Amino acid sequence: MTFAPLRTLGLAGALALGGCVGDDVSTTSDSEGSTGTTGATETATEGTDSTTSSGSESGSGTATEGTTEGTTEGTTGTTEGTTEGTTETTGTTDGTTGGELCDAGEGVSFTFQLMPENQNMIDFEVDWMCEVVEVTAAGESGVNLEMACTDGDEKVAPNPVLFVDAQPVTELVAFTPGLQLRMIYGEVYPWWTERWVRLETLGNGDLMLAGVYGSSLNVSDQNQVFAPYTTAYVDGVCAPEEGGCGTEERLRLTFTRGGDAPVYELLDDTFDIIDGDPGVSTWIDSATAYVGQPDCTDTPQRWFSYGMVFDGQE
Repeated sequence: MTFAPLRTLGLAGALALGGCVGDDVSTTSDSEGSTGTTGATETATEGTDSTTSSGSESGSGTATEGTTEGTTEGTTGTTEGTTEGTTETTGTTDGTTGGELCDAGEGVSFTFQLMPENQNMIDFEVDWMCEVVEVTAAGESGVNLEMACTDGDEKVAPNPVLFVDAQPVTELVAFTPGLQLRMIYGEVYPWWTERWVRLETLGNGDLMLAGVYGSSLNVSDQNQVFAPYTTAYVDGVCAPEEGGCGTEERLRLTFTRGGDAPVYELLDDTFDIIDGDPGVSTWIDSATAYVGQPDCTDTPQRWFSYGMVFDGQE
């Protein structure tokens, strides 16, 4: 079967490539959602907050598409069978400067794509029950995760393949043949392409893999992609620098599990293994924003490209 849309999430289709989508660094604007705050480094959980975000394209090599500045708006939800998690973005007012000149990044990248690729450019999200068939190498740093999936009572054909390419490399060692998973995957096209993925174990909903590539921390308006983790961004960390489309700033992302759990902080272009031993491998490919409005048209205000994989690393 083809990847027919399960629901319409936003604008259908996309126009020609445009603007400066694709820059590596950017800075923050006003904080968003119903909190209405403009503090320097606030973090909060969403729940009922509505988040409107946009960001500059990651330098991971995945092409984006678009011609006008777009927004992705979503209300958070809870993935069935998944521990509830929330996502919130925070920021400072336009024109903010501050922070220190940060060290150069680590050359981190994290990209993903469900194959066969959607060709009709219509917003969609799928929610499939799957079983791992095999994991095979794809190029120097990529892997193909083939799964046999069902959409309700209907078998998905051909078998979907999730391509993942990461630096540092992941081999998805925990994804053994026969492992039963729930996969949520979607794409929207607000004048460029945004996508998200979540793989969790069937039954108890344990997070196995999650990724976002878009203008907000949680692009999906129905599912908490990174649950049980709450993600937020902090600006004012790195001194803004001039880029091709304006003044840009690198952001720091935080991950928490609520309560008295520790806060894990990762700067743009950083990799770390968080939350235990073995823990969860976490890649911040891009977490950037513009100070004020970007000089280029058709350019998101913020951009986030990041992923998490439970792959048994210590």
